[in-house]
Amino acid sequence: MKNILIIALVFILSSCGSLKNKNAVTYWVNSYKTECTGVAPMHCMLIQKGDRIQEDSWQNFYSKIEGFEYQPGYIYKLKVKEEQLDPSNVPADASSIKYTLLKMEEKKQDQTLRLNDIWLLTSIKGAPINPQELKRPNSVPILEIHIAKHRILGTDGCNQYGGQLIKLNQTEIEFGAMMGTKKMCSDIEISDAFNQAMSIVKAYKLDGMELTLFDAESNELLTFKKID
Repeated sequence: MKNILIIALVFILSSCGSLKNKNAVTYWVNSYKTECTGVAPMHCMLIQKGDRIQEDSWQNFYSKIEGFEYQPGYIYKLKVKEEQLDPSNVPADASSIKYTLLKMEEKKQDQTLRLNDIWLLTSIKGAPINPQELKRPNSVPILEIHIAKHRILGTDGCNQYGGQLIKLNQTEIEFGAMMGTKKMCSDIEISDAFNQAMSIVKAYKLDGMELTLFDAESNELLTFKKID
């Protein structure tokens, strides 16, 4: 009889645990928020579901997760309970699903946010750039990275440019097509070399205050120093 009671107790506890986690979903929360529009303009968390993070799968999250305190700069892995609410008791501008934190499984600092800054070009393919030797003042190319907006901008030493940041992870970075001004400059050798290199960037290395960009074959293209 004693053994039967023990088995029954184990079964009951196991069933309770299963019910508790029945609606548990794995959530990943990105390290920064993005501008979005709900009832009014706001900043949304970026989330995705599943066992692993998938690139380009982040989605705006317009609600909140009860019990979760968001801190920018970290990527989170959470177990979240999704509970369907009675629509008749939910305001028109509110979510019909209640999200509750069950467990924070991981909180990892996002190292890619270190790129979110202004960078001054110091070399092209290993050849140093000496501003004092340039014919035009303030003609050293600059790269400005805005991770939350997936944008880059700056100057190539002659013209202003801007474009999309289409890929970024712990080792890879890639830019989309660039748009820019069409000003004529007397010396565009550095500008041309800079623009050509930027079009084939595939990877990066960040070492303290120095950022180096590489092509798909790991050849060094551009090196910058942080100036902001």
